[in-house]
Amino acid sequence: MEVSIIADENGIKNKIPPEFIKNYKYLIENILDNIRGQYGKPITVNSGYRCKELNEAVGGVKTSQHTCFENSAAADITTKDREENKILFEVAKRLVSTKQIVVDQLINENNYMWVHIGIKLTGYNRNQIFAQ
Repeated sequence: MEVSIIADENGIKNKIPPEFIKNYKYLIENILDNIRGQYGKPITVNSGYRCKELNEAVGGVKTSQHTCFENSAAADITTKDREENKILFEVAKRLVSTKQIVVDQLINENNYMWVHIGIKLTGYNRNQIFAQ
């Protein structure tokens, strides 16, 4: 959840602050593991936590859930294949639609280049699904 090529290339130390480790633990154990289990194949996180400096370097918005803004967490996941990412998105969408997982946002990013999943640990998760 901390590894980032952009961070490495720019000398950015991208470490999850101790107070937000619970956010990512929750995201992994309650959301990502369920999606991976239903998908039945390995998935890769290509973007998890982003410190403020990294978020700016990648052009993320200031309110990005990747930064744990307002007690949230987010991950961009991929199978490294667009067609498989489409299947992965549909699996996640079904889990959200059947209330097996609760998310704030599930987004098909850039025509299935990756799948974004964001959650709030406090407040209301909207279960928004965006298939761009």
